[in-house]
Amino acid sequence: QAWDPLVVQGKLIYIIPIILGIMAYARFIKPISWLSRWPMALIAGAGAGSSIYGATNSSLVAQVKANLLPLNSFDNIFMVVGVLAVMVYFLFSRDQKGPVKHFASGGRMLLMVTFGVSFGNVIMGRISLLLGALQSIFGKWLGIISL
Repeated sequence: QAWDPLVVQGKLIYIIPIILGIMAYARFIKPISWLSRWPMALIAGAGAGSSIYGATNSSLVAQVKANLLPLNSFDNIFMVVGVLAVMVYFLFSRDQKGPVKHFASGGRMLLMVTFGVSFGNVIMGRISLLLGALQSIFGKWLGIISL
């Protein structure tokens, strides 16, 4: 029954995976063991190609689309200028002199503010969890405070 698509229905395209499968088992025959490299190379190449496409499509293309904003409000203008400033800060192929240096230092400041806000948000979340745990301990368990 496995040969029906190939023999009965005439789908000769199935010869390729059959040959590659047989070539994969050639590893166990010493004189022709080099043939097993071809199917492994095909599998590795197909996997790398699909993962590169997926990573590029999900990371790079999505971020570029998110930053292509209409410049009709201050928020959008600030977002686009901020992204460009951060990108210029990480541009190390040329010397940063003159206005480019100031633009790049603005990108560095923007990064520092962003990381500071992110860190502060984490700390506030942890303090909130701590306060909830302390209220539970001193209120419900020990009865020292009333909730």
